[in-house]
Amino acid sequence: MHQDLQAALAEHPQVVAISTGHQLYKRPETIDALMALEGLFIYDTIGVLSAEQIVRLRERHTVKVLGRGDLL
Repeated sequence: MHQDLQAALAEHPQVVAISTGHQLYKRPETIDALMALEGLFIYDTIGVLSAEQIVRLRERHTVKVLGRGDLL
């Protein structure tokens, strides 16, 4: 995992906002790192997460995606 992302997640955030399309956010190890945290509010403002990733993250977190009316 990218060192900057690892350092940011080590701070135990309550909110994660994805606002750029970096492929880093789609990587399995990034999703695993988010799943290791508790009770996040994840806000994907550009739709970078796949439907499968969203379903997985919603097992543990609140996930909202801007412009994805198909995801309730």
